[in-house]
Amino acid sequence: MVHLVELRAVLTVLSLALAALHHQQQLLVALLRQLHREEDEEDDEEPRPKRRRTVRPRADYRTLPWARMLEKADLLQDPSTREAKQFRRRFRVPYPFFLSLVDEVKAGNWPGFTTDEFELGGRGTRRCIPVETKVLAVLRILGRGNYFDDVSEVTGMGEATVNHMFHKFTERFAREFFPVWVRMPNEDELKDIMKTYDEVGMSGAMGSMDGTHIEWTLCPYSQRSSHIGKEGYATLVFNVAVSHC
Repeated sequence: MVHLVELRAVLTVLSLALAALHHQQQLLVALLRQLHREEDEEDDEEPRPKRRRTVRPRADYRTLPWARMLEKADLLQDPSTREAKQFRRRFRVPYPFFLSLVDEVKAGNWPGFTTDEFELGGRGTRRCIPVETKVLAVLRILGRGNYFDDVSEVTGMGEATVNHMFHKFTERFAREFFPVWVRMPNEDELKDIMKTYDEVGMSGAMGSMDGTHIEWTLCPYSQRSSHIGKEGYATLVFNVAVSHC
């Protein structure tokens, strides 16, 4: 009985304390609302000055390192030169393939890859970003896993521009080249492929396969245990087979 009385006393005190706290909160809310109303009235009386958009000058893309690198076209065409090997290591494709990709982008008038030299608009006349620079930026992200911000620092393009251009490129690239390259080889192609593998000591092979783990952030809890590996988090595995070794 004594404990019951003590419990009732504690609950009574707690109820009173919560009621007092609630009352203080209501007073504070009313005070804040009054302050906001006064600030709004002052704002109505004194209109805010208009903010002007700041237009920053673009970098001269002709002076950037990648532009100077492309000036050495003769050296880049020869796969035995240091410049050509560096290009392939940095962008994961040979220089002739890069040129063919640039020609494809220009001929197809891909969205976000204008071939105009100057941009005419409300912000005045500015030099457009060369298609070559944009394609190199995409290849660097795809081949080396660089962040948009990293590429932005070396290309002079804004991070938002790199982001937008990258997704536009990958969408169009997949639509244009998927039916051309992602397919089973025909009979003649298969003979050439197996001959190449036979020359390197892998007789009977017709392709090379590799996989990559992509984090599965929305993996159902019931399936997490079967999708967690050495990475320590749930992943999906994407396997790719190619016809060259």
